[in-house]
Parts: sequence; C-alpha cells; structure tokens
Amino acid sequence: GELEEAHASLLRTQDLILELIASLALDADGEAGALARQIAPLYEYVYRRTLDASLRKDAAPLREVVRLITPMRAAWQSVLDCVQAGPVTTGVTRG
Repeated sequence: GELEEAHASLLRTQDLILELIASLALDADGEAGALARQIAPLYEYVYRRTLDASLRKDAAPLREVVRLITPMRAAWQSVLDCVQAGPVTTGVTRG
C-alpha cells in the first residue's frame, strides 16, 4: 500500500514540476526572461531526480529535491506575503 501511495505522490509531484517548467516565460525580455532561464535548469534537474526516485524506488533523490526546493519555496512564500500585504509606503512625498 505504501508503494502505491508513494508512486501516486511522485506522479503528482512530477506533474507539478512539469507545470512549473511550462509556466516559465523563457522568451520574455528583461529580468523576467533572465530569471526564467536561470530557474529552468533547476526545475529540469528536480524533475529528473523525481524520475530517478520513482524508477529506482529510492528516497535519496527525493531528499535532494527537498533540500533544493525548500529555500525556493520559502522565497516564493515571502513574495506572496508581500503581495498580500499590499503596497509598501515609504513616507516620502513627491511634489
């Protein structure tokens, strides 16, 4: 039973990673495109490691994935928190 659950979780994880890869605007100009092109190899590597874990029934690649993705998740959570908090006012007036 645990192998089936683990396999289903890995498939879901792989689907999510593929969605992340597909959502990257690699052709975008400026910083957005540059960031997308920098993140793409990481997402692709993470995807390959989840495939390794699935094929070999080995948790070690998943531990590596967690180690790589956790800081990125924390960064995205910080961005989300800032967006939800609304615009920051500096107290400086222009006029």
